[in-house]
Amino acid sequence: MKKEINWEERLSEEEYKILRLKGTEPPFSGQYDNFYEEGIYLCRGCGNSLFSSEDKFKSGSGWPSFRKPVREENISLQEDHSYGMVRTEVLCAVCEAHLGHYFEAETRHCINSLAMEFIPDEQAEEIEDVILNHSKEEIALIKSVLDQEGITYVIKNEGIQDLFGAGRIGTGVNQLVGEIKIAVKKKDYRLVMYLMENIL
Repeated sequence: MKKEINWEERLSEEEYKILRLKGTEPPFSGQYDNFYEEGIYLCRGCGNSLFSSEDKFKSGSGWPSFRKPVREENISLQEDHSYGMVRTEVLCAVCEAHLGHYFEAETRHCINSLAMEFIPDEQAEEIEDVILNHSKEEIALIKSVLDQEGITYVIKNEGIQDLFGAGRIGTGVNQLVGEIKIAVKKKDYRLVMYLMENIL
């Protein structure tokens, strides 16, 4: 069950207007409009991986534009009738933040810079530790959510198999009591922390 999040405290005023109130930043004003470093773009609300620099292109629209998301299931699309127009809104599939709009004729995801956070490729694969100091039932729930989100992780506790295929912990985790330490990639760290905060 999702918890109620105070987004006004979590985000800046401008970020809140975009992500939660479905605003739009002025064209050619965003940090990532004319920005082409190699890396990955995360949702500023929850850390969900959204787009790769490999799929970013110069559209001339005034907003960062991408051909496709990192994974289709990481975003959701819905019809938008605001301002007397019919458009396709792009939302984060995890925290339901407003990201921008999709234009099918151009295969273009037009995204607000303020809706994203950029992680360079050289940092994206770095490892961050996450401590799971929860009950067996809570750890089983965390395991299920991480698997569902396709997040790869390694268990670092001695006496437990270190690496599990496809990032799965396995049934042995349910027999453990106490602290478990897992390692995740930096590009996934914020999303893991958001999911833990939101489901427990």
